[in-house]
Amino acid sequence: MKKFLIFLTIFTGLNADTTSQDCIHFGSKYFGKSFMYTRPAYQSVSMVQSFWHAITHGKKSPFLAGFQAIAFGEQSISHVKTGYYFLPARKRVITVKGDGDDFVNNTFLERDIRAEWLGLPSSFSGNFQIDPKQEQMGFWFEYSQDLKKFLSHSFFKYFSLNVVLPIIVEMKNNINFKEDVVGNNVGCLGSCVGEIGEALSSCDMHYSRFSMKDLNKSGVPEIRLNLVSNYHNDKGFEVSSVTGVAVPVEKKPNIDYIFAPQLGNNRHFNFIAGANFQVPFSSQDAGYLFALFLDVESILALKNYEYRTFDLKNGVWTRYLLLREKDSARTIPGVNYLTIKAKVEPFNQVDLSVGLRYVCGHFSLDSGFGYWGHGDEKITVKDKHFRANAYGIAGDEYEVESVKYYPSASLSTISTVSGTDSGSGFVRDSNFTYITKDDLDLKSCAATEAATYKFHIAAGFQGEGEQYAGFGGIGGFIETPHQNSALSKWGFWAKIGLTF
Repeated sequence: MKKFLIFLTIFTGLNADTTSQDCIHFGSKYFGKSFMYTRPAYQSVSMVQSFWHAITHGKKSPFLAGFQAIAFGEQSISHVKTGYYFLPARKRVITVKGDGDDFVNNTFLERDIRAEWLGLPSSFSGNFQIDPKQEQMGFWFEYSQDLKKFLSHSFFKYFSLNVVLPIIVEMKNNINFKEDVVGNNVGCLGSCVGEIGEALSSCDMHYSRFSMKDLNKSGVPEIRLNLVSNYHNDKGFEVSSVTGVAVPVEKKPNIDYIFAPQLGNNRHFNFIAGANFQVPFSSQDAGYLFALFLDVESILALKNYEYRTFDLKNGVWTRYLLLREKDSARTIPGVNYLTIKAKVEPFNQVDLSVGLRYVCGHFSLDSGFGYWGHGDEKITVKDKHFRANAYGIAGDEYEVESVKYYPSASLSTISTVSGTDSGSGFVRDSNFTYITKDDLDLKSCAATEAATYKFHIAAGFQGEGEQYAGFGGIGGFIETPHQNSALSKWGFWAKIGLTF
């Protein structure tokens, strides 16, 4: 037992940095990010272990095999701070204004985004907000086979091999973009309603654009192979461990849109380790079981190469600045150049569930508290993946003696355009400033640390005969994040299982 307590301490300690000592609250620490990792709906240790633990250990059936099937669904809960994660400021409403007359009056300083960066006219004035939402529905199929059925050596007596197939029937993400136009927008088409949305969803942006409708995805994210060790299963006491791998089978992630649905763990190969405990409080003669349960799972993802969209160190959303080549009038959206193949070193995830279990006859009831968390991703860009001496931030073009010049403006931000990099502004731009690899903000596109807290409950019926055992039940949960780097959710599931 001491070994298992040490084992558990290591698991929970791996992610201790993802929470603070403050009371639980929904913070808004992060903003301006281009990538968010969301917990896969099937990745829930409380859902998987409910009722399953009662029949999968100590099988008596002819084939010493077991099977469970779970149907699950979950939906995010709307919260304004979730939108901050993607926006250029910790504000509900983001203001977009052109230089126009406001530039002279200095009221342009109140804006969050310079309209010209989005290809909008200098007279434009408007605002927008977002409310990211997600839905996931799918199935979890798990087959468990005791190894002693085929291997007679005593070493395999307490081991089983479990094969898991999660299927996402539908994963639906929607940024829920809402726009309002104000002011005199001379030069826009029609009433200009929708102009910001059209600019941010323009096909001129090859990557990280905003979708004005649902983004859907379905498929098999991964296949899991787990070796389960049943150390103790007697008189209500249960101790077991899990060691396994998750092999990704999902296609490459969608990088065309912000907040695009990503199945599973983003095509990373994962090592899985876990432990399950049950300690009864009731006496053996009570006629019922009242017990404490503790389930924990740790998932360690290996590094991978992915395309991510970077900001510059100038500030958030600099990926949406216009860029140009030296001596060229043509500009391109920054995302087309700043979406780069990068080495992504992910985090360790911890999923923990602790609670009370009541079993009387065939009826079983679980209720408990859950924690899920992970650390920061680490992003690295190799020289061979960055095209140097290609583009600089587009400054305002000017003309001297009928000759046009196209300078860079390297100190620009998403809300302002800086002076040109040519110095006086009256000579040919000989100091065009190229964007370098060192200018990339490596944290802007990295999934940030996250932690969520969950209350879950499950009720069902389970039975065991001389050879066969089975169960059926339903459950639900509500989940809230510690910071705005994860979604607030509620969800439900239904499951059946049997041995044979």
